[in-house]
Amino acid sequence: MSVGQAVLWSFLVVTTISGVYEIFEWLLTVVVSPARAQEYNGQQGDPWDAQKDMALALVGSLVAISVVGGLHRNAETAGS
Repeated sequence: MSVGQAVLWSFLVVTTISGVYEIFEWLLTVVVSPARAQEYNGQQGDPWDAQKDMALALVGSLVAISVVGGLHRNAETAGS
C-alpha cells in the first residue's frame, strides 16, 4: 500500500466511524425513553452536537494527516 492510499484510508476510516457512531446515538434516542437518551448522549440541549462531533473528527483526521505527512517528508529528505 502506498503512502497516499494509507492516508486516504485513514481519513475514510476516521470519518466513517464518526458517522456510524452518531447514527448509533440517533437510533438510541429513537429506541429508548427520551430521559435515558438525553442522559446517555449528554448533548445538554445542543441540537448540533452530532454535526460538531463529526466535524471535529474530520478536522482532527486532516490535522493528523498533515502532521504525519510532514514527518514522512522530513524523514525522506533526512535519509537522502
